[in-house]
Amino acid sequence: MRHLGMKTALVLAVMATGCVTDERVEVQLCPEGSLKAEPGVCGCDVEDVDGDGDTIMDCVDLCPEDPNKKAPGTCGCGMPDIDTDGDTVPDCLDKCPEDPNKTLAGLCGCGVVDTPKGTLDSDGDGVIDCLDGCPNNPYKTAPGSSTCEDRDTDGDGVEDALDDCPYNPTIQKLAEGGSCNFKTETIENGETIDVFEVWSAYDLVELRKYLETSPLGMENSRCEEEKLICGPEP
Repeated sequence: MRHLGMKTALVLAVMATGCVTDERVEVQLCPEGSLKAEPGVCGCDVEDVDGDGDTIMDCVDLCPEDPNKKAPGTCGCGMPDIDTDGDTVPDCLDKCPEDPNKTLAGLCGCGVVDTPKGTLDSDGDGVIDCLDGCPNNPYKTAPGSSTCEDRDTDGDGVEDALDDCPYNPTIQKLAEGGSCNFKTETIENGETIDVFEVWSAYDLVELRKYLETSPLGMENSRCEEEKLICGPEP
């Protein structure tokens, strides 16, 4: 509702004698037609509203919807400018907000310092030492069910001591009478043959033993090097 305006207002004046008397004095009021009778904080035509309840009127509050801030600061309205790890970088800009030594994850991640030694790959397995649970074992990056000293030669996640086929990553447990190397393969004419899969130098030794004792003989065998499979000719 528009205010019609007033020229004077009744106020209490304290005289020089210390007595309180009624005295009419001129005060600054809003002109006729204004939204408000008195300017208040926001002026004659802007309501004194405090939307977030922080006692700062919206007209002067730079974060009018954030009761915890009256200015954006570093992180902006709606996000507190806190520095959890005390490294002088607020959490909103800190990629490692709980690590006082890093503001970026780097190679080793938050909580681990990227030292020259930590960023080495001591065992040459493609995983740097600070991320490698077994930095001196090229066959493992985590202890698994045992220790780093136990090998996992075929890299199938099962230590050799628990792996029935430590050189074949496709088989960990053999069925009764099964083989780590032989599998049945169907050829073009629909017939099946036993194929010997080569996974390691050890398998090549076993293959030679097989061929030497095979009724077909060495001269009737075939070996497809590109596929790393060997077996008798059909």
